[in-house]
Amino acid sequence: MSKRWLIWIVVAAAAAPRASLGAQASFAIAAGFSGARGDLGNAVNAGYHLLASSATDAGVYLPSGPDRAQRSNAGSLFRVRADAAFTEFRYKVPSGIRNAKARVLSGTANALVSPAQFGGGYLIGGIGLYRMSAECDGCTTATTKGGLNGGVGYELRFTGLKLFAEARYHYIAGPSDPTTGGVKSSTQFVPISLGVIF
Repeated sequence: MSKRWLIWIVVAAAAAPRASLGAQASFAIAAGFSGARGDLGNAVNAGYHLLASSATDAGVYLPSGPDRAQRSNAGSLFRVRADAAFTEFRYKVPSGIRNAKARVLSGTANALVSPAQFGGGYLIGGIGLYRMSAECDGCTTATTKGGLNGGVGYELRFTGLKLFAEARYHYIAGPSDPTTGGVKSSTQFVPISLGVIF
């Protein structure tokens, strides 16, 4: 699948929550540390990521009152969220190779579950497309595959801001992914994010 198709899928996924009639939408941006696992972890150093997301209520609320206003004050038990993320790692390579990087551009569709007893905590999981590339001065190779993700997060209101912290595990199955440095294994990484919800 071409890079152009991936971009269209990310844009469509991000727009989907706003199309839900009567739903309460929110938007978020985040950044943070990304740790690589498995063969990818052997090939690269720790990296960073940037995240943008759009979420909406899924229509199931905690039972706190008879009308929508009271229910929405309690928060949504189930939500859906679309994410677009960029992740970059630096390869552990000999000094003769310059600017060697592994990059992952992803678009994911996710479900969030917020049990009442968790307070501001939530569980998140979903599926998506991942464009993985290995780059250096004068060289580039890339592939696009489907993958899974899951993790936990916590939302907190602080001095007028709504903040969140989140840790997720991403798994892209299949051999010969360029990000693994040529090792025939899956691509796995764990981004830890800090962000703001609008």
